[in-house]
Amino acid sequence: MYRKYQRPINASEARQAEKSLEAIVHIHYGGSLGCFGILGALAVACHLLSKLFKPDSAGETTTMIASWFLAGGAIIAILQLLTHVINKVTTGGKRKCQLQEIMDDGQVVVERVEATGVVELLETEDEGRTLFFDIGDGKILCLQGQDYYAANDNKPWPNTQFEIVATKRHKLGLGIFCYGEELKVSRMLKPDGFNYDHMPEVDVFDGALETLEEDLRKLAEKGSGRDKS
Repeated sequence: MYRKYQRPINASEARQAEKSLEAIVHIHYGGSLGCFGILGALAVACHLLSKLFKPDSAGETTTMIASWFLAGGAIIAILQLLTHVINKVTTGGKRKCQLQEIMDDGQVVVERVEATGVVELLETEDEGRTLFFDIGDGKILCLQGQDYYAANDNKPWPNTQFEIVATKRHKLGLGIFCYGEELKVSRMLKPDGFNYDHMPEVDVFDGALETLEEDLRKLAEKGSGRDKS
């Protein structure tokens, strides 16, 4: 079963929306501090090597080189931190407005799914896993990419019953909320034997898991456009 509809946002989805927006504007200082640390280590190594191989000349020259390394690292770190702060201020304000608009609208778009079987195409190059669900009535649902993850970690994924939820305003994906039981993958498709030219351009298409490859080939020949309505 596959059904798409709108309904009011609930409390857990509202918390997920806030969490998703916070993750977007979170500042990571590791890059700046790591850059400064690497250049600082190079400066120390330069001084020690000069002491070891040329002790008589390990004075002003190595001190100057070390100072250049440290100054360069400090400048890079400060510029990166300033960039992060400016980005947080500008983007953070925008995200707060978006969250307020989402809550004022109070609506989410839900894709409700009940599945009886699933086949997985193994992930390649961090593109996310691809799952083909049997949703009954001779229909297959294809979910592909890193955006499809279970928002409620206490439920197994893939699942027999789940909802794909996004806000109506700004179309912010809130993840997948599972309500059923664990759905075991019945078959694994290997990337090296899969024809990616047959990857479906629609999310729901006619077919069966047993004849999936042939159904995908026929779908590709029709040249169907993407349509989730």
